[in-house]
Amino acid sequence: KTLNYLKFCRGLKYFLQGILSSQKEIEFFVNKCKNLENEKGYISNNLFEIIEREKYKFLSGPFSSEIFKILKVQKNKINILIGNLKINVKTEDYLFLPIKD
Repeated sequence: KTLNYLKFCRGLKYFLQGILSSQKEIEFFVNKCKNLENEKGYISNNLFEIIEREKYKFLSGPFSSEIFKILKVQKNKINILIGNLKINVKTEDYLFLPIKD
């Protein structure tokens, strides 16, 4: 009854269906985001798990928009391959996102 009433609230564009079966996953994601907040309340770059042999794209720095492959993951550094160039990069210095082939 409450859900049917909420569907017609002014300004509501979409009501997410099927959330009851995903509550644990949603709660896990929210807690993970809260744990990754810095002192200003922003989520750090560690939201995504860094996986070796996967492809990523730089969002910042001198290699912005370049696609690279992760060769090895260390504590705060990653060894990457951009074309034929192997580079060691600090993960905290750059923003990057995983890409799908």
